[in-house]
Amino acid sequence: ANITNTGNEAIKNIMEIWQLPSGFEIISGQETKECGNLIKDEICTSEIVVKTQQSIFLGANEIKIRVRYEK
Repeated sequence: ANITNTGNEAIKNIMEIWQLPSGFEIISGQETKECGNLIKDEICTSEIVVKTQQSIFLGANEIKIRVRYEK
């Protein structure tokens, strides 16, 4: 996931939080990433690798990432 500050002001205390459906397990990377502060057009990237059983059905838009920040 790439988080980009597309605004004109800096944003502070950014945290990325992966939200996975049940049955998924992170095997590489972190569930949360603190990005700190981003100035205009700056990017914070978070990567994970997940595993699951073959019996899990993954529908559209079920893996999500939540972002918290302050202006």
